[in-house]
Amino acid sequence: MRTQLFQKIISVILKDNKEIIENCKEDQNSRKIFLFDFIKIISFTFIKLIGSLRLTVTELQNNTLGIKNIPFSTLKDCFSRFNYETFRTIFLNLVSTLSLIAVPELALFGKICLVDGSIFPVSIRVDWAFFRKEKRAVKLHLVWNLNNMLVEDMSITHAKENERKVLKTFIRSAVTYIIDRGYVSFNLFSSIISNNAHFVCRLKKTALYKVIENKTIVLKSGKQIKDMLVFFHNSKDKQVYRLIQFKLFKKRFLLLTDRKDIKAEEIIMLYASRWQIELVFRFMKRTLKGIHIYNESENGLYIQFYMIAIISLLLMALKQECLQKSGYCVQPIILSDLLDNPVTVYGKRLKQFWKIGIHWITKLIRLLDSPFNSQTIKELASC
Repeated sequence: MRTQLFQKIISVILKDNKEIIENCKEDQNSRKIFLFDFIKIISFTFIKLIGSLRLTVTELQNNTLGIKNIPFSTLKDCFSRFNYETFRTIFLNLVSTLSLIAVPELALFGKICLVDGSIFPVSIRVDWAFFRKEKRAVKLHLVWNLNNMLVEDMSITHAKENERKVLKTFIRSAVTYIIDRGYVSFNLFSSIISNNAHFVCRLKKTALYKVIENKTIVLKSGKQIKDMLVFFHNSKDKQVYRLIQFKLFKKRFLLLTDRKDIKAEEIIMLYASRWQIELVFRFMKRTLKGIHIYNESENGLYIQFYMIAIISLLLMALKQECLQKSGYCVQPIILSDLLDNPVTVYGKRLKQFWKIGIHWITKLIRLLDSPFNSQTIKELASC
């Protein structure tokens, strides 16, 4: 019997989570829909870029993918009936077991994570999701593992929650966190260092600091980088930090870090990668239609966001498998090219193996009912 492409994608979830899915306690008293049925339906919704549960129910009426057709009310109820912790466990199992390709240039720097938050609007009825006087929204906080290009952890809060406070809950030892100006806090920096972790953070231009040591690095292109050791008068512990100053597109950048073991150019490269988390949020919101909230309870929100993260993992695994089976190889990056235009060069570098574009998904949608064979692999690898 042939294996459909959709079945191939979904089978990855069952492979490493069979016991969890088969022993789901919410399934014991159900006769209408079981956990794996629900997972298949939501996977279908995101992969097909449907964007609404009502449209999903319509699409399911004539589907040829072996997905159960259920009423809208039953599907909507699943976001309250199933516990989001089950989806978190499935997601974490996939993160730990999927053999995704790592970005080779980052191996020398240890584990690198990007942290940021993004706002998702919800209805005015959600009182706890305070945003503005007549608006309600939640904030999704992500930890993005840059080495393997995947979501590693997440948290949901109201839109006004302090991002620095949330980051403290994410801190793990031996990780370098890449963060933007909104996270500037000497208290946060101390927490990161005390947990044997590291950070690279863009500093505000108005920051006042005392230079202890200063050297200038001149690149082959003629660009100059200032590499300084500094401390801040308003920092209680008077910690000595490293400050990298450079200009790009006539704009001055200040990057603060506690890492003194890598080159200034490499610090710039790591910060240039921070833009990737902005692209992740755009992918979740726009490409996968995640901006449309299906259930506004905390449990329902977590289910939706964990399913988005799960689908992102499955699509990445499928794309990389097709590329590898078709003989494609990861090409190295040239550091000097990166420093001339870091965001553009880094983006192109990651496009083939680590990005899921709309054109690739469009082709995938057309092939969902096709058998997973050499022809399908070739088509997905060539896009």
